[in-house]
Amino acid sequence: MDHSRRSSGTGFADDFDEFDLLLEDDEPAEATATASRTGRLPAVRRGGSGSKGSTDGAGRPRLRITPDWNRVAAVILVGVVVLFVLYFIVSSIRDSRRDGAYKDYFGETRDIATQSTQQGVELANILAAPNGGTTAQRIAEIEGLSGRVDKLADRAERLDAPEQLATANGWFATSLRYRANGVEALQRALGSSIESKDQDASAAAVSAAFSRLVASDVVLADSFAVESRAQLKQDGVEGVQVSDSVFAKDLDLYGPKAVTTMLDRLKSSGSATPSGKGKAPTQCKEGKVCGGEVGAPTMTPSGTSLIAGGVVEVKAGENLAFEVPFTNQGEVQLTEVPVKITLRGEESDPITLTGVIESVDPGQQATAKIPLDVAPNVGETLDYDVLVGPIAGEKTADNNRTSGQIRFLLPD
Repeated sequence: MDHSRRSSGTGFADDFDEFDLLLEDDEPAEATATASRTGRLPAVRRGGSGSKGSTDGAGRPRLRITPDWNRVAAVILVGVVVLFVLYFIVSSIRDSRRDGAYKDYFGETRDIATQSTQQGVELANILAAPNGGTTAQRIAEIEGLSGRVDKLADRAERLDAPEQLATANGWFATSLRYRANGVEALQRALGSSIESKDQDASAAAVSAAFSRLVASDVVLADSFAVESRAQLKQDGVEGVQVSDSVFAKDLDLYGPKAVTTMLDRLKSSGSATPSGKGKAPTQCKEGKVCGGEVGAPTMTPSGTSLIAGGVVEVKAGENLAFEVPFTNQGEVQLTEVPVKITLRGEESDPITLTGVIESVDPGQQATAKIPLDVAPNVGETLDYDVLVGPIAGEKTADNNRTSGQIRFLLPD
């Protein structure tokens, strides 16, 4: 320890004064000069307003430290950057999870929608297929279909949709439930129509069932799909496909006139024969127009069209058959329409082939496929004649017949 300082009367307080001067870089220059001349630091002034050497309540000198504002600002800036990075990371994780949930959800709805569309096609085929069997057989098929449509609706109602898509999911489940209710109502209406003598009431019941199927398409397209796409756009989610599904594709099949025609067809089908054909040909109803027109036949498997007015060459071979198209131009469904094909040549015996068009609705076309099960005379020009009908009650039969010439060639 410096004995000169002790002998001159300086003490512990003077040491604090010296330390205080080291911390303060705004001390007057005179104090520094005085200290250098005398070898002692000026005494600490105690008390007084605004004095730099102020003391605490116990008489000890207080330390004054001037903040480094540049350093403080740097610390704050680093903190802000860290918070921003953390927010970005959390947001990215949240968005990634949300996008994944969207993709999973719309993947499930796409699978359900695809199956539902296929069920609509199946229903149309059951109702419109010429060889669909009797009314009872078709109703049994619709009953089986109804169970599968109902299960699909249950699956739609159990979907775990993201919170943002709760409303859209509600519309999706509603559209599937409409379809289930519609098919079930259709099954009941068709069952009642078998014994009902009130055709108008039967047609109204079937049309009401069909209206649910049409409504399901509207709900799915205008509510579910629109709502979903709007939410995806709002959230900025890309690469996610919102599925469309149409159950009642052929609206003409569900119109009042088509429903009446369908019921007539189902009632006239009666019991099926082993070949699947109806019992009797169509009997034209009083006041109704009956008849049709035959089109140009086609040879299969080559697909060669037999156009009247020239000799058409066709290569002979196995599985040869005539396909004869016929359009119903009348107002009633035609059933069991006979088709007859005759081939004649100067050097061979005539060949007669027969077939039948089992069913064709008004304005629709059906085709009879008749195998050529007799080997023709290769190289000979043959006259062919195709006749469809006669149809009971038909007034004009000129367009029921077509003819031309055909020559069969040796296969390659």
